[in-house]
Amino acid sequence: MIKTISLLLVLLLFGCSKSPEEAFKNAKKDNTVSSYKDFLEDYPEAPAKLKDDATKTLHRLAYSEAKKINSIESYNNYDNEY
Repeated sequence: MIKTISLLLVLLLFGCSKSPEEAFKNAKKDNTVSSYKDFLEDYPEAPAKLKDDATKTLHRLAYSEAKKINSIESYNNYDNEY
């Protein structure tokens, strides 16, 4: 019984995780700084193409947010983080 429960827990934890491609697709759908940050943090071994695309989009979105705020502080925050 305990073996069965342990196996089910392992399957739930590891068997249901998203592929990097699926996770990137979700980040792209959300299209937010946090969604791309989460993708890069959660999938460090994703294919280079996905990580490059996520990084470029993350930087573009973060710069866009800094530009929208349009303050010295927002640009400094962008420079310090990216």
